[in-house]
Amino acid sequence: MALKKIDQIGQSSQSLIKGDLKVSCACAHGRNHLAPLLAKFLERHPAVSVNLQLENRVVNLLTEQFDLAIRFGDLPDSRLIARKIGELSGILCASPEYLVNAPPLNTPSDLLKHCCLMYKSADHTINSWLFTGAGGEERVTVSGQLSINDPSALISAAVADGGVLLTQKILLGDELSEGKLVPVLNEYKLAIRKPVYIVYPEAEFLPAKTRALVDFLAQEIPAIIEGT
Repeated sequence: MALKKIDQIGQSSQSLIKGDLKVSCACAHGRNHLAPLLAKFLERHPAVSVNLQLENRVVNLLTEQFDLAIRFGDLPDSRLIARKIGELSGILCASPEYLVNAPPLNTPSDLLKHCCLMYKSADHTINSWLFTGAGGEERVTVSGQLSINDPSALISAAVADGGVLLTQKILLGDELSEGKLVPVLNEYKLAIRKPVYIVYPEAEFLPAKTRALVDFLAQEIPAIIEGT
């Protein structure tokens, strides 16, 4: 009887959606999309508190005591549970003013004559851009005067006529709709598709607060991705 009661108490505690959650996400995606979604989640669950940590690095969920993370790109093997929720597509763009004053841009190789805006961190540089066209794949190693370790800052630089930018389409909002940036090389496909995952530590019993947030994000984030 005592064991049965303990088991019932354990099951009951799993069903209560309350407590603190610690979440990790890359800076640009966290600012643009995850933070508003978390506000919406907390409206539904007033007994839950969330601490969102925005960092452009892969945190260790176990040693740093994170409940879950949003991750992009291929994942290494680990003791984490990964739930794929979508795939991001890329876009090549520039400001109209930059394009008026720059050399013609009709093929990927033309990028060698352009100032390109690149993502660069302490251990990662994205300056090798891969395109697929009617003639097959073409890889171009681009260069430019400005590289930044933050996608949002790169977008701001592109709007300010700083050069040609390869970025994830989901990060662009008004910049495209208002014509501040325009797509270029539209007849080529970009090899920048990145899978999106919710990852969380493996556990025999996933806390109800974690399960609730995982399910919520798995429902909401795909709609944002599909809308881009």
